[in-house]
Amino acid sequence: MDEYDFDTTLITDEDASRRTIIKGLKDLFSGDSSFSLFYFAGHGSVNDIGSYLLPHDTDDIEVGIRLDLFRRLVKRKMGKDSKSVIILDCCHAGSANIRSDSSHNSRSLRKEDVRSQIGQLGSGSALLAACKPSQKAYEDPSLDHGLFTFHLLQALYGKAADSEGRVNINLIHNYVSRHFEEETGQTPVFKSNISGSIILGKGLQPQLQGDIPDSTKSDIENKAKRLINEHNDLHSADIDEWKLNKYKEACNDLKPIIQWFERKEDQYPQLKRSDEFKSAKSTSKSHLSRLANLQIGTVTPEGRVTRKIGSGSFGSVWEIDSDGDPMAYKVFHPSDLDNKIKKVRFERGFKAMEQLDHPHIVDVHKFTRCPIGFTMEYIDGPNLRDYAAMKDDPSDILSQLVTVSDTLRHSHSRNVLHRDVKPENIVMSWEGESKPYKPHLTDFDLAWFDTATKFTTEAIGTMVYAPPEQLNKPQSSSARNREVDVYSFGQLLFFFITKSDPVPGANNSRRLRQAVSDWVIEEPARKLVELYTDCTSEDPSERISDFQVISDRLFDIKSLIDSPEVESDMDFRRFSRELVFSIVGLSEERIKSDTKFLSTSGRTMIEVINELPDQIVFRLEPQTSIAVEGTEDYEEARNEIDKSIDKSINDFEGIRREREHFGEYSTKIYAERPTLSMRGIEKCRSVITRVIDSIENT
Repeated sequence: MDEYDFDTTLITDEDASRRTIIKGLKDLFSGDSSFSLFYFAGHGSVNDIGSYLLPHDTDDIEVGIRLDLFRRLVKRKMGKDSKSVIILDCCHAGSANIRSDSSHNSRSLRKEDVRSQIGQLGSGSALLAACKPSQKAYEDPSLDHGLFTFHLLQALYGKAADSEGRVNINLIHNYVSRHFEEETGQTPVFKSNISGSIILGKGLQPQLQGDIPDSTKSDIENKAKRLINEHNDLHSADIDEWKLNKYKEACNDLKPIIQWFERKEDQYPQLKRSDEFKSAKSTSKSHLSRLANLQIGTVTPEGRVTRKIGSGSFGSVWEIDSDGDPMAYKVFHPSDLDNKIKKVRFERGFKAMEQLDHPHIVDVHKFTRCPIGFTMEYIDGPNLRDYAAMKDDPSDILSQLVTVSDTLRHSHSRNVLHRDVKPENIVMSWEGESKPYKPHLTDFDLAWFDTATKFTTEAIGTMVYAPPEQLNKPQSSSARNREVDVYSFGQLLFFFITKSDPVPGANNSRRLRQAVSDWVIEEPARKLVELYTDCTSEDPSERISDFQVISDRLFDIKSLIDSPEVESDMDFRRFSRELVFSIVGLSEERIKSDTKFLSTSGRTMIEVINELPDQIVFRLEPQTSIAVEGTEDYEEARNEIDKSIDKSINDFEGIRREREHFGEYSTKIYAERPTLSMRGIEKCRSVITRVIDSIENT
């Protein structure tokens, strides 16, 4: 098409071999072009080794093309003023034809696999992908394509064009996602880190809203009344029948009706002046409101409601039984259905949590339209407000604060700001006897992330935890900077120590000093108050801006409390155990031995080695491929990681790196003449967490 001025390479059927596709990918992403786009339609598979796209010649030996290849390719091209778009249609049938290797537990590719394996692609890149969540394939023989690709082509042909006949990736996503969800109930994966609008095509037919003929208007009005009249019958059931059967049926029936009203109103804005159309649409909204008022015992499409967990500013959270497994269901408040801004923020909160894969962030599952809500991981435990009342031990409190700080550091590394950090938005899970509680960050309803397009005066957070710029200037750029979360975290620290909320305008530092005055040692108490002050300055520019710094300072304070004689020597075995604990806690999944453990993400293996009396060595090895697939030379990927590590440890005295020369990649970090003490652990923890970040985010 003339509207898309690209040089293209088409590979289909038997020609689409693994070798041919990988060569094409290398050529695409290694050139000097300012824009690269890759599209794949076919099967996807996951096993214990990795996640793969499956070309024509896939077999037990050539298992496919690893998904993390794309992250490596895109990051190689970063910094060259280029843009990259990756589109994957993995909704096709035929998973039964994938050769099953029982030793590797093969299954079909899912949305969460794409999110975790490709992850954040980096600046100037976008990902749009769809996967089938079950054995159902989203294909229609009459279309000659899968549904996802059909709607993608419709968008490219001009259905997603703006009023000037231009098409960009955001417009394509909006069009494809809306239509794909209507027909499948699923939303595609979409991640974008492209600043501004990258025009893919121009000169297409503008999508303008035309006049509505009288006969068409009459037909639409009649259909609107008929749809509502037919749906009304479902709401006439008695309460028991409603809870057991009719509620679920009403949800499934109302969703396409509401989508039909929205499509017609978008197509013909004049319908907003039609009394018949407005009346029917208003009735559909009343039915949607009723569906949001859940009751214990109600059977929903997601499961049976067993109890109400609580309510917040945006919705109520219910526990549901989903085929024997507990799950949380957050349902948007029915009283706010006319508040479009709040509805947008509610869905944005879901999308923000969907972008994050971290053991201390509540995992979300599915967004629903009838009722408006989403399902998520159920955490059986108190929120931090209730938990804090039970805890007085400073060491335990600081351990939890370090974990929350590390979790926010992860969120920020994915360019997602929470903007509503407070005790109620942290849920604690009990791991069993003799094990600590684990905090889980939730409720990203006010989140800001790099693909967001607008923000509102309502996104101001809870007053005593929100910084001045978020309360007074919610539309300013400063209200969506990292320092917003830093301020709220500082106030969370205050609450955890004092067991009371901070008071706006009061001398909270004085109250905090009073609360820590009974600590045994002065230094950690003083340093905690200094950290609070550095987090909660009214001027954002005077606050700490990096949660890595906060975590390091908290760990230093905890070390002073746990071992007042921080310079006292300990044997190597205890030193190693304390160091491992400082990074991953008591996680049985991560700790392999006293001297060997996996990082929090599980993507890096770390071994602590006592090679010589005057040095300790840390050996780090990625557990996933680091190189561009299809090449025999991994040197470029290794060099990028080495440069990142060198930069991260440059300011530490007595620390050096030495790469090992076998396998894909492994490196050793040498700590010269370390003290086997809590002070030495503090330094080594700062070094190793930075090196892990360099390996996993390069």
